[in-house]
Amino acid sequence: MRKKLYLAMSASVLLGFSTSVTAMAQGSSGSASSGVFYGGYPYQVPPTGNFNAYSTNFDSFGIYYDLLQQPLAKYLWATQSWYSILATSWAFSKHDNTFTVHLRKGVKWSDGSTFTSKDVLDTFLLGKLMNWVVWSYVDKITTEGPYTVVFHMNNPSIVVQEYVLHQNIFPASTYGPLAAQVTSLLKTDPNLTSQKAKNLTVTLQQLSPKTMIVDGPYQVDMSKLASASATLTRNPTAWDAKVVKFNSIVLWNGETPTVTPVVLAKEMDYGTYGFPQATAAQFKKIGLTIASPPTHSGPAILFNWKVYPFNLPQVRQAITYAINRKQNATAAMGPYYSAVKYEVGFADQQVTQWMTKSAISKLNPYNYSPAKAAKLLESVGFKKKGGEWYTNKGKPMSYELIVPQEYADWLGAAQDAANQLTKFGIKVTVRGITFTQEPINIRQGQFQMAINGWGAGDIFPHFAYVNDLESFDPPLAQGPGMSMPLTQKVAGMGTVNLQQLIVQSGKGLDAAAMKKAVTKMALAFNTNMPVIPLDQRFGDNPVLAKGGNITGWNLKSSIWQNDLYSDNPVVILILQGKLRPTN
Repeated sequence: MRKKLYLAMSASVLLGFSTSVTAMAQGSSGSASSGVFYGGYPYQVPPTGNFNAYSTNFDSFGIYYDLLQQPLAKYLWATQSWYSILATSWAFSKHDNTFTVHLRKGVKWSDGSTFTSKDVLDTFLLGKLMNWVVWSYVDKITTEGPYTVVFHMNNPSIVVQEYVLHQNIFPASTYGPLAAQVTSLLKTDPNLTSQKAKNLTVTLQQLSPKTMIVDGPYQVDMSKLASASATLTRNPTAWDAKVVKFNSIVLWNGETPTVTPVVLAKEMDYGTYGFPQATAAQFKKIGLTIASPPTHSGPAILFNWKVYPFNLPQVRQAITYAINRKQNATAAMGPYYSAVKYEVGFADQQVTQWMTKSAISKLNPYNYSPAKAAKLLESVGFKKKGGEWYTNKGKPMSYELIVPQEYADWLGAAQDAANQLTKFGIKVTVRGITFTQEPINIRQGQFQMAINGWGAGDIFPHFAYVNDLESFDPPLAQGPGMSMPLTQKVAGMGTVNLQQLIVQSGKGLDAAAMKKAVTKMALAFNTNMPVIPLDQRFGDNPVLAKGGNITGWNLKSSIWQNDLYSDNPVVILILQGKLRPTN
């Protein structure tokens, strides 16, 4: 759905959109209703999609989820401070290695129950069952009355703050009975590795709530949840119901190709999609503004390590050298992409914050060099015949690269990388797969090479490494995934346990001390190149700031320094009541 869309395409091909879009194109401008905010997200209609927050088919509605089942807080990147939501205050205690959170009083769930510390406790208890990384640092969670939660840290770390505060909280009225079973299991099975724990995990993932119980200012209108659009209506019992200014949020369903005509018709106030360069240029021509918040991430090449010779570091290094990343960034999304500079697994703009100049100087920039790529392949006995590379086992280097076909930017990056590698002599064929299926294929190990995301929109590099190296492999994901061993031999460093380094990169209550682990992890990543980050993405987000029915965009505000996905500026502006209808 984010694959390239021809702009001359007729709106009538859009299921459920044709009447509205056609009407807008015939002369209307701005949002269709002054009390409505129009956005979009590629959700799945039940029963394919569901309202189980622990399910892989959870209909979270993307960035707008924070308007439904809210997190404890969101981060404001420019001021390096937090915006309180369900939490009012929090603090670390070095004396007893705890992180204590005080909750907002007077918050009600839409089913009438009161939001309390039990909701927070149950959310994280079931997270332990699902192997949430926070439990690498926390060994016990207790409550002190209805509005205080205490996280005891067996591995004290300041990243616990981000894990806890960013977490959306789920209602105990839905998940409480299963959380109670976890509490019971922990008495005899503290690591939740027994068959009973495995069975309970399956039960949890198969849970299918009929609706989403919310504590945020909006709720899913089940009568208006359809294949074309979903409507989030104001939740009158929410603690911040009077702060938000929109009566409803309408989300067009679909990825880039589906929503492009909607944006062109000026029937979407804001979109977070990866639009092709030509499309973004067209948006500007018709008077839309393009916002470019950072994502601290982008597309990367992932390898199935069971497919020989991807288990060889020399091969992965050679592939890194063989791709001109500047060219790749241009092919992906032009001015809204930049080539990865440092190849350390987390965002370039964060490298100088976490590594010394001396450590940075040790990094291999992998500047485009087919000659160095060839030398590396030859060093492990590979030969080039007739313009094609053969492994030391005499087999041609010919592979398939899968990519979410709807993601125009990732598809562009995939096609360019494949063309460059094929020209170099490693034949790569691109196969597009629908965006909902591609990660499933990766988790199940049904791929050779794949394009998926690297990095993370978080303050600490630790989170990027979890995403880079653990998100598609056990224990975080079901199935063999990349089959990448996390204990690896690294040239110049000996045997390195990457999983331990990931934990250590987020360990301790002193950010300065964490830099040593981050640096070691960065050097190991840069040497072995377990995945290949290609480009960094910046948003090409169309905003209907002129001629629409919404005011308060203030695109020069520091809020637009926020990460596009983890702390979306528009969602925070809605929560603050700063983004509002003009009448």
